[in-house]
Amino acid sequence: TTAGSYIAKQLEYLLITLLAINATYSLIWDITMDWGMMNNPIAVVEHTVGQCVPLVVSGSGGRVTCMDATLRPRLRFGTALTLVVVMLDVCLRFSWTLRFYEKALFPSNDAYILCTEFLEVFRRSVWNLLRVEWEHIKQTRNSKKNATSTLDGSVGHGLMNSGMMRRALN
Repeated sequence: TTAGSYIAKQLEYLLITLLAINATYSLIWDITMDWGMMNNPIAVVEHTVGQCVPLVVSGSGGRVTCMDATLRPRLRFGTALTLVVVMLDVCLRFSWTLRFYEKALFPSNDAYILCTEFLEVFRRSVWNLLRVEWEHIKQTRNSKKNATSTLDGSVGHGLMNSGMMRRALN
């Protein structure tokens, strides 16, 4: 039985390690891929090494702080709310650690499961705010590129047609 309990303890440590790796990887994926933040590491280093004060005036006339350089230049919900959402995601990604305090915090296992499920639904709802914002930014950026290239193509095509018309008329 001591060998069995030793193996069970080792498996528990392995499970905790794998859960921590999974939560950390998922958090990094949320921030970089799903929300499009922290995609410019050079700007992050340039703006955060040494001190964190407003450093650069952006093209729109606004000041770019260290936080703006770290997140992304365009934040529909503002820096403060975005940071709140990121911090909530960090905390809720690791809500599985409540299992270590299950007996102290919850009257039963069912209450623990219900609580963690509600926390996950809340996390996904909050996650969705920044995900939809990032998707909108990408779609807007792509539609501007397509409109510019379509406009350039139609102007060029129109000039070609008018030149052909002049030749045909002469």
